[in-house]
Amino acid sequence: MSVLGVGTVCFDFLARRKAAVTAPSSYGLLRRNSWPLLIFAAAVLIRLSLFAFIARYYPERFFANDSFEYDKLALNLSVHGRSSPSDRAPFAPEIRRTPVYPLFLAATYRAFGHHPRIAILLQLLLNSLTCVLVYEGGRRILERRITRVIGLLAVVDLSFLRYSAVLLSEALLVFLLSVGCACFVWHYAQRKGGWCIAASGVLFGLSALCKPIALYLPVVLFVLVFVRSRDAICLRSNALFLLSFLITIAPWTIRNYQRFGVPLFSTIRGENLLFYNAAFLEASRDKQSIAAVRSKLEAEVEAQAGGEALGVVERYRILERLPFPCTTRIPVSGRPLADKPWERVC
Repeated sequence: MSVLGVGTVCFDFLARRKAAVTAPSSYGLLRRNSWPLLIFAAAVLIRLSLFAFIARYYPERFFANDSFEYDKLALNLSVHGRSSPSDRAPFAPEIRRTPVYPLFLAATYRAFGHHPRIAILLQLLLNSLTCVLVYEGGRRILERRITRVIGLLAVVDLSFLRYSAVLLSEALLVFLLSVGCACFVWHYAQRKGGWCIAASGVLFGLSALCKPIALYLPVVLFVLVFVRSRDAICLRSNALFLLSFLITIAPWTIRNYQRFGVPLFSTIRGENLLFYNAAFLEASRDKQSIAAVRSKLEAEVEAQAGGEALGVVERYRILERLPFPCTTRIPVSGRPLADKPWERVC
């Protein structure tokens, strides 16, 4: 064998030996990823135990007032392909509830039949993944010990446990927000490509389409990034983030404009102000039941309509006007709310 051949063999042997020494072993990889696995396993175990307990002793706790409305929308989507709260044709279009959570339920019903508990099990799984995302997102910007505490707190957080075990949109919303925030942090912390920040914008858009309360969070993030850094790369990333968010929510807004003549995202705000915020305040003041107060407020809505049948948009405009006079006449500490504007529910 020539000297060149011997040298080649020796170099190849040394290279393989170095790779074997420096390459992470299976044990090393497992140890490095042990905390995400531990957090996920603990979250799944606790949530499945909670599911079994509720199913055994309190099955009615799987549902809240809004659960039945979501269930109706999902059934109409899965059977008739219409997002409508109606029981029969013609199916009136829905504008109060945004579409992502009903679509999630409809997909579950199409795959497994009309079994809401399966949807709740999927929510529990998503919430377990959310705990891992909370840990992973914090690990990129915080110390390791702090992120471990945060991950464990997410596993046992009571609000996580409560809302993930109910047929409501909160579990899916928090999961989408967590993935969106993780992509957002990952992009700016490690300078990932444009796909990561675009995915973050899409996920925030889906979060808003899951629950309108998330509608303004991307705007806040956009402003914060713009104020903090104005170099060309950050400006392009920021613009791509906002554009992908707007593109995601645009079809739903356009659909509402075509159906109702106004570019509304949702009419749920007026319902919440009147039948939740104002109703709870008046019930507390007058020592009445929530149902009685809501009946009285519904009568006020009908009185404002003058006996005419209300369309969705007309009802929304009345609901937007009514909570202000209702809440300003409720005393707080002996004084009307009108004297303390910062205490108004509106």
